[in-house]
Amino acid sequence: MNKYTATGLLAAAATGKRVLVVSPHYRASQQAHAQVASQAEHIHTVRIVHLLGERRIELGSTDGVITFVTPTNVRGRSADEVLVDDEYAFAQDPRPVLLPVIATSPHGELVRG
Repeated sequence: MNKYTATGLLAAAATGKRVLVVSPHYRASQQAHAQVASQAEHIHTVRIVHLLGERRIELGSTDGVITFVTPTNVRGRSADEVLVDDEYAFAQDPRPVLLPVIATSPHGELVRG
């Protein structure tokens, strides 16, 4: 993930969207979280969460949130946008697992990074 993607994720969350970033493995998820967190440091209402393996960035002013997971932690979640980080590193096509995540959102979107 680069700084432009990180900035775009923050912009989506700033509009109140729930964003899910799915990385192919735990290390990539950590790196994606660190990249977005470094871009979010200047935002006063941001809350960076590391709790029991859960990594997310909450924007308190809009209730937007960016959650970072691996494919094994997707089930049972819902989001307005899903970013598939480094799609080519996945062993299988992630779309069948990810489409139900955005099914409940009126503006659900699956984005490949």
